[in-house]
Amino acid sequence: MTSQAAPKRRWVLALPLLIFAALAALFWFRLGADPAKLPSALIGRAAIEWGVYGVPETFIVGRDGRIAYKMVGGITQENYERVLKVEIDKALQAGS
Repeated sequence: MTSQAAPKRRWVLALPLLIFAALAALFWFRLGADPAKLPSALIGRAAIEWGVYGVPETFIVGRDGRIAYKMVGGITQENYERVLKVEIDKALQAGS
């Protein structure tokens, strides 16, 4: 082993320990956080009027500002093509 390879090898061997220590510190500080201070989707931004109750939700809002369609769940390529694209077109046609 050369003298240049030794410090490099020590760094690689210490890396998992450093990552563990960083994660342990993060978990330690977050466990002490007050769970009552979590932000709510129902504070403010007309959420109750829109019927927001969880994440993820997708809303299609018509040109008149009313909700034309609401989808609960994540957006995938399949449901975009099959559902959302159709509902967007309907909302655009209804507003013209």
